[in-house]
Amino acid sequence: MERCSLWLKSLSTTPPKIVYDVTKYLKDHPGGDEVLLSATGKDATDDFEDVGHSDSARDMLDQYYVGEIDISTIPTKKTYKPPSSNQDNSPCHLVFSSRYSSLHQIVLKSLEKTRVFTLAQVSEHNTPKDCWLIINGKVYDVTKFLEDHPGGDEVLLSATGKDATDDFEDVGHSDSARDMMDQYYVGEIDISTIPKKTTYKPPNQPHYNQDKTSEFIIKLLQFLVPLAILCLAVGIHHYTKSS
Repeated sequence: MERCSLWLKSLSTTPPKIVYDVTKYLKDHPGGDEVLLSATGKDATDDFEDVGHSDSARDMLDQYYVGEIDISTIPTKKTYKPPSSNQDNSPCHLVFSSRYSSLHQIVLKSLEKTRVFTLAQVSEHNTPKDCWLIINGKVYDVTKFLEDHPGGDEVLLSATGKDATDDFEDVGHSDSARDMMDQYYVGEIDISTIPKKTTYKPPNQPHYNQDKTSEFIIKLLQFLVPLAILCLAVGIHHYTKSS
């Protein structure tokens, strides 16, 4: 099963339906995944409320929020036959209509909180069907943009699992391209989880001591000059004697 979504609607005049993707929760659901799968394709409010979920269970819904749907698309009454299995790996959608007028506001308020991801979490999204990027400290889900990217999807996929800020800036994107990023924003990156860039340190070179070199030259000259004078004196003496 690739995805399972929950939809909730408040009791306002024109109540929106709130969508929850609970795919990752199917295996952890105390009542088993079949309970959730059997509630797909209909308003599952009664199924949800009849169980008597705790406040903590209701609060847990916030992390699975994915969006809203026009309420007019859901029939007032619908006969639903639950699937015997989910062998075709089709998405699983559940629809809830909250009996609590404040539930919708609670969900919307939770969305105002910025989600913070670690590098390890973002690195898990590195496939053509699930691609996240880190740019300037922000996390973007660019999965839907892969096919439309002018440079091809490989450029984006190669930038996953790391801080792609330099890759992004080196291209020189236009202002319109930067504005487009807002629709793909999903949260912030925990900077402490990104390895610091190492600066190049050249290998240590032997220290050149100019004072010691000058001292060596002086001592060498002190030896060679007298020797040269001695050789010159011997040569002159030999030439004079020959004459």
